Amino acid sequence: MSTATTAPQAGPRKGPASVAYSGIPYAPRVPVAEGFLYEGEVTVLAGPGKSGKGLTMAGLAVLVALGLPRPGEAPGTRHEPARVLWVAGGAEDDPIHDLRPRFEAAALQAAADHGLSPGEALAGLARIHDLSSWPDGTPVEVPQDRDALAAEIAALGELDAANRAPGAEGYAGPAWPVRLAVLDPIKGLLGPGHNLNAGARRVMTPLQQLARRTRAAVAVIMHVTKAGSIQGSADVTNAVRLAFTVQAGQGGAPSALVLFASNIASPDDLRFVITGEGRDVRAVFLPPDGAPGAAAEGTLRRRIADHERAAQCDNAAAASPPASPPASSQAGDYAGRLAGQFAVLRQAMRPDGTTADAARLPGGPWPHRAAARNAAELDAGEALSWRASAAHADVDVAACQHPGGGGTSYAVWRPEG
Repeated sequence: MSTATTAPQAGPRKGPASVAYSGIPYAPRVPVAEGFLYEGEVTVLAGPGKSGKGLTMAGLAVLVALGLPRPGEAPGTRHEPARVLWVAGGAEDDPIHDLRPRFEAAALQAAADHGLSPGEALAGLARIHDLSSWPDGTPVEVPQDRDALAAEIAALGELDAANRAPGAEGYAGPAWPVRLAVLDPIKGLLGPGHNLNAGARRVMTPLQQLARRTRAAVAVIMHVTKAGSIQGSADVTNAVRLAFTVQAGQGGAPSALVLFASNIASPDDLRFVITGEGRDVRAVFLPPDGAPGAAAEGTLRRRIADHERAAQCDNAAAASPPASPPASSQAGDYAGRLAGQFAVLRQAMRPDGTTADAARLPGGPWPHRAAARNAAELDAGEALSWRASAAHADVDVAACQHPGGGGTSYAVWRPEG
């Protein structure tokens, strides 16, 4: 006798539930912190205990609240201030004894880094909201409380600049939306019957739905195993766009958030040091390659960035005629043809950013000859897929200087082959 069963039938409806793609508008991803946090996306941040993952995220939260430059952005960059929702799970961090001092120290560090007064920076804490439990004392649970969390984010977005809710005396209208929600740590927020091993997708998918519904970036803080892998099954990272692990610095070297998995463009490592003691402990973000001040020259990461800028400059020359000399018809294609190769090189980049190693690629050897050749050329400090030649004047060197050439050199694309 057959044991097959039929799926439960939905009630009668007037038409199909599906939507034609012609009716779905395209919307580009909007970064909250380029390469790390995006509106409507979930980012996993994992590391050992006391590795700085919470301090780092607290520092990012303060930058979001104050509208200050994110790590890797130009010092003069400014964003609209925004709200942050911090959902604390379990007994790891107390909002009074641990989290409030953590945000205060991060705010004062931001003041020192970006020329704000201490008072201005500390005022930003009014835009970082703690949700350690619901008003009746019950704990926040994931994924059961997805809809309640969405409602909380919406309610915070309705507050005015003085944190007054609609209907309160003097209410002046919505001020700032929530752009970042942090679940710290996710293990302390799991509801009954849920875990990150056998049922990881039943936890992570509702969080992705929460991010999409609220348009906030959702950061999920997790621990790693003794072997250094993110706790839980592979579905933890398969279900999200970005995942990072904390790589602790050795011998005084800075620590870093290192890309673990991504189907968005790979960013540079976010490097930081932990400084201070007691209630003043905080993460201090460093420029790429971990060097205070300007990023170190001569590394693979820096050479990739230099060539990307040259490609973008050539692209601009092609898009904005007349150039002197005129840009070639190939110039507009430079940045696009290099982008895929740069992504592969970044995946293969060693943590210190000095060189590339094909063994670091998930698929093993280089996927095509151009990437292998570019790795060797960049490691040797050569000019990658460009050549310096005064005979091919593709761009005006007065406006766009090729990183590998002298004062009379021009950036010229060398085709793959």
